[in-house]
Amino acid sequence: MYGCDCDGIERPEQLDHGRPQDVARGVLVAVERVTGIRPPTCPWRAFYEPVVRDVLSVSWATGDAHALGPVVGPDPDHKLMVALGVYTRAKVATTADEQRIRDEERERERQRKQATMNAQRGRHG
Repeated sequence: MYGCDCDGIERPEQLDHGRPQDVARGVLVAVERVTGIRPPTCPWRAFYEPVVRDVLSVSWATGDAHALGPVVGPDPDHKLMVALGVYTRAKVATTADEQRIRDEERERERQRKQATMNAQRGRHG
């Protein structure tokens, strides 16, 4: 999709041709909108990076400062801590965006039900 070889198939070029309807472009734009960072290539390519694997191996402890200390040790690698901060901010932003989408869906459903009730009252009133 991104022109990378993550799926084991080598491609001569990226598949994002700059058109808004390109799926690859839509994913990259969504990632940028939510996290503030646009991946320079396929988002899945990041899983090949050692620092990403390191972050994911300790990410379970990011919600608890008491758990994080023993997991990363007394003198954690600076690169790991910076990357962990990026991961945590992206996770918080993604969670907030998912909540916003759920709230909007609930509001649309509430408005739909209200419109249905109003229409039924108009017919029987």
